[in-house]
Amino acid sequence: MNNVISAWGNPSSKSSLSGDYEYWHYDFVGAPYIRFKEQVISDVWFFLNNCPLQKIVTRLGPPEKVEITILVSDIDLSASYTQEFHFPSLGFAYYRPCDGTQDCFTFQASDTVIGKEFYSPNKIISDSTGFNMASYVYNWHGFNIDVEKMENKIKDYVIITRTP
Repeated sequence: MNNVISAWGNPSSKSSLSGDYEYWHYDFVGAPYIRFKEQVISDVWFFLNNCPLQKIVTRLGPPEKVEITILVSDIDLSASYTQEFHFPSLGFAYYRPCDGTQDCFTFQASDTVIGKEFYSPNKIISDSTGFNMASYVYNWHGFNIDVEKMENKIKDYVIITRTP
């Protein structure tokens, strides 16, 4: 944390969504969003503009893993989906939210990613579930192919539990 402050100054905002992690955000252009665990950088995110998925696959090859995360609001039970295209051997992933009109389990060459996440090369990328969320990891099968139909992993999406 001290090295980040030396290089970037104090963050514009800080938050702690869980007891183990602290999140820092800077407001200037090109600044990262940083997650710390025990005062050591865990992940770093950068926002991108106009970066089509086809361009990433052409330059880097297919993602090593694709992750679909489903978050369910405990207020109105609406669901939001995020796609992550992981290159763990390179230590990063690209990500994008799915809008309500798109099938989140099929990838289009024209899909635009909104950010890039850097992480440790030993990060474990696997299926996980938590409170009103689930994350499913798939192999890359190409564009215009439904990964869920190919791998048939999701039995029940997310168990929805309202907050008391």
